[in-house]
Amino acid sequence: MLLESKLTRDQKESLISLKECADLLLHIINSVLDLTKIEAGRLEVEKEPFSIRRLVSSTLRMLQTRAQDRGLQLLWEVEGGVPDLLVGDAGKLQQCLLNLGMLLICHVVFMVAAFLYWGKY
Repeated sequence: MLLESKLTRDQKESLISLKECADLLLHIINSVLDLTKIEAGRLEVEKEPFSIRRLVSSTLRMLQTRAQDRGLQLLWEVEGGVPDLLVGDAGKLQQCLLNLGMLLICHVVFMVAAFLYWGKY
């Protein structure tokens, strides 16, 4: 309802990001519960259509602030030959992308800092 009210562009983008983060948190909780299903051999993977470009875009919006705090800029591109609509488990794919993104952000900063430190001696 709030997203449908009169908002500035920045406010709307912040609310969309907040909603995506809340959805992700719910998915993370569900993923933790999935661990018991994995151990029992009963994990189910969703097979629903989703937009890969929208998924990547929303994932990077969640990572953008952390990257900016570290002086990094996140850029992405989905090859033109990849269809926009794919069928699969968008939530699990987004969780993988977030985990990889967080690792990349943390390790790139660490590697650059280590290289700069090492280069002084």
